[in-house]
Amino acid sequence: MNGTAEKRMDFSIWDSVVNDRIIQFEDLEKKYRDRCRKTEALVEENEKLKERMEEASAKADSVCSELNEQNARIRAMDQEIADLKQWIANMENSFSWRITKPIRILLDKIKGGKSMG
Repeated sequence: MNGTAEKRMDFSIWDSVVNDRIIQFEDLEKKYRDRCRKTEALVEENEKLKERMEEASAKADSVCSELNEQNARIRAMDQEIADLKQWIANMENSFSWRITKPIRILLDKIKGGKSMG
């Protein structure tokens, strides 16, 4: 009898060790599944963020393109203004403009306007 009691005791020790290992395994498995769920959630969030970044990048490209077009229009208008100023300066320095200045001043006074110089 003493031998069977010792064998049962040996088995109970093994049962205890096996049960501890099973509990540890179940805890680790639960932690692993939790991590997997968190990872899946992060992957989904990452995909959503990628989509939002792509949309923002496309919008930024569109705004940049529009800005470049507006800058080109501004440069064209600045060039047109410079050309007109040069044309006016050439006209005001011309011989015919200087000769007709008294007549223009007289006509402006008759009309009640300002003199064009």
